[in-house]
Amino acid sequence: MRTLLTSAQLVCHAWTNTITRSPSIQQALYLRPVPIDSSKTIEKAYNPLLAEVFPPFFPQYPTSSTRKQEEKQMIISTSTTSDGQVSPPFTLASLDLAKHPEKRTAYLRKEASWRRMLVQQPPALTLSYLSVSETRGGRSWARFKIPCGTGTGNDGNNDNNNNNNTIGLRMNMLYDLLLLLGPFSRVSSTSLVLWWGQVPSDIRTSGGLKLRHVFERASAESDILIYTRSVVQCVRNARWPESPEDKLSIKFPHEDWG
Repeated sequence: MRTLLTSAQLVCHAWTNTITRSPSIQQALYLRPVPIDSSKTIEKAYNPLLAEVFPPFFPQYPTSSTRKQEEKQMIISTSTTSDGQVSPPFTLASLDLAKHPEKRTAYLRKEASWRRMLVQQPPALTLSYLSVSETRGGRSWARFKIPCGTGTGNDGNNDNNNNNNTIGLRMNMLYDLLLLLGPFSRVSSTSLVLWWGQVPSDIRTSGGLKLRHVFERASAESDILIYTRSVVQCVRNARWPESPEDKLSIKFPHEDWG
C-alpha cells in the first residue's frame, strides 16, 4: 500500500494514471469504497496502513469475525476492560508523526493522503458520539449520529459529481473529532473508540439500564462510536495540569470534512 501511494506514482504519468484511475487499486488503498451489496455479507476490515501509523485509534483485532464481541475494545484513556486488563493511556506520543518529527510536515499537510483514506472496508456510513457527564446532581448524556454518506464532504473533496469520493468515514474526520472531543479537549476524563458494536464493561455493569440501552442503540446504529465520560466537580481556582501532549508540535484539526 505504501509503495502504491508514494514511490510507484513517481515512475511516470502512465503509472500514476493507472494507480489513481483503477477502481480495484483505489479500493485496495482504501481511497474508494467497495460496492455495498445488501444481499451479501462482506467481511469488515480496518485500514491496515492507518492502523500501523495511528495504532491508538484502531482495535487490536484485524477483522470483524475474529473479534470477541464482549471482550475487545480500544481504550484511549486508562480504564479496565471486561477481561480485567488495564490499558495504557491514549497518547499522541505513540503516533508515528510524533515519534518521527522529520515526518511531521508531511503528515500534517491538509492534502496528506491518509486524511482521505477510509478507516475500514466496506465503508463505515455512520459515526456516533455519546457523551456522559457525572455531576453532584446526577448523570446526564447526549448522543449524536454523524452521517458519513454521500454529500457530507468528509473527504475534503466537494466534487459531488463523484459520489465515490463522499461515501464512508475517512480518517480526517475520525482524527479531528478525537482531538476535538477526546482527552485533549480538557473536558473528558475517559474516552473510548468502540468498533462494531462494542459496549464497555463499566456501562454494562454500573451504567444503569437506561444508559445501557442508549449505549447499545448508539453502537448498533454505527460501525464506530466515540464515547467520552467526564466527572464535573466544583473546585475553586482549579488549573489544568500540563499535559505531555502540549509539548508536541502537532497541529490542531483541519476540520476539512464538512
